[in-house]
This record gives sequence, C-alpha cells and structure tokens, in this order.
Amino acid sequence: MRTSGFAIACVIAGLLTYGGAGLADDTARSGEQASSEQVDVLVALNPAAGEFPEGITVPSSDPQRNRIFFSFAPRVQVLRVKGSSYEPWAMIADPTNRLGLGLATDDDGHIYWAIGALGPGSSPPGIYKVPP
Repeated sequence: MRTSGFAIACVIAGLLTYGGAGLADDTARSGEQASSEQVDVLVALNPAAGEFPEGITVPSSDPQRNRIFFSFAPRVQVLRVKGSSYEPWAMIADPTNRLGLGLATDDDGHIYWAIGALGPGSSPPGIYKVPP
C-alpha cells in the first residue's frame, strides 16, 4: 500500500490532536473535549534557520523500516530523525529557486520527493527518487 506523506502527516496530526483515542469518536471529532494527554515535540526546529517542515514519511519496509523522514520546504532537504534531532539524508544538486513539496515511500523503501520551481534554476522541478 502506498501512502502519501501528506496523508501520513494528517493521520499523525489527528492522532496527536486527539491523543489516539478513537478518531471515530464523535466527541473527539467535534472538538468538544480534546485529550488531556501531553503532546511531546519529537524534534524541535528553528524557523529562523529556515527549518520549516513540509512532508513526512515513514517507510514500512527495510532497510529504513519505521525510520521517520521529513523535508524542509525552503531548504530543499530530506532529513532523517535521529533521537531528538535530525541528520541530512538527501538534497538536489542545485536547490536555487526550488521548493520541497512532499514525500512518499514505496514498498521497497525508496522515498519519492516532489520538487517545485519558484523561478529559474539548474535542477528541474519534478518527482525525485531517493534510494533507501
């Protein structure tokens, strides 16, 4: 089953918002009573350094099974969560005037990364395949 990074982010946001307590529960969905459980920040980011997360994906197959990858939109990077921090994983040759737009994975652990164009640049906009 292939799932887009956006869909995974929505599911994670829903689980965090409602504490995972039955998304089908009408009370939780109506916003009447949110979970009182504390939500923890997995990785703190610095907006002043251009750290604006855009996509997230979690491969379900080896070699990156259950590792969390995310992208920074304006810095055009894919990063891998490492503890409470992150490490660079992939970037395009020339990020000039490019914008990372989303992540997805396939059954073989490849990451697919949508890159948009904001203006001229040598790396073409498109869908990029990042090896596992």
